[in-house]
Amino acid sequence: MLLDNEIHMRARNSCLQDHKILIPAARVEDDGKALEVLGEAPSLARRAGGQAFAQQPPGNRNELLAAVAHRVPTLQPDHAVVWDAVSESIDGSTGNFFFLYAPGGAGSTCLTETLLSFTRGSGHIWLAVACGALAATLMPLGRTAHSSFKIPIEINQMSFCGFTQSTTIAKMLKQTKLIDWEEASMAHRLGFEAVDRSIVNVIGPEAASKITWLECGDFR
Repeated sequence: MLLDNEIHMRARNSCLQDHKILIPAARVEDDGKALEVLGEAPSLARRAGGQAFAQQPPGNRNELLAAVAHRVPTLQPDHAVVWDAVSESIDGSTGNFFFLYAPGGAGSTCLTETLLSFTRGSGHIWLAVACGALAATLMPLGRTAHSSFKIPIEINQMSFCGFTQSTTIAKMLKQTKLIDWEEASMAHRLGFEAVDRSIVNVIGPEAASKITWLECGDFR
């Protein structure tokens, strides 16, 4: 199972080591014969490739916006209300905060993917993060929140995240219009506060105030 997850995550420029999970170098049969050898973990530069790609202006903006125009009329009425509010915040750089109560099967995945396509199609940068590794791999260029923002494991009311102005994530945040945080109901309040505090500290309050936050979760 770990081997299959590792192969799947490497295809998305990540690996289990990002989440502090170690696996054997090879899978073996009972007689000790290796079935598949993974070799060394991807380099940091390769694993950062997803973020580097997200930072580049999209070359298919018209296709993304066309897909958005096709999806929006099919949204459920409740989702259409969320779409209108969030897309307006992104367009106007008003930096509003939204929480979407989204139990499984509610169709929030289609809505968030539409918003991500809209953001990228409009020439902006978005960050897609999740609390769990599995949910992160299912998101377009998704990563775990701890991996993206370097959230400390031991955290308190004065904690800061581990990124600085010279890091890739800091450079992306200066141009980011939307942060989509899935499984937000699983995260501790201090984690959100540390991320917000660190973003303001690194890129400044003016730039930070233009980022729209969309957090999705289910408290059941």
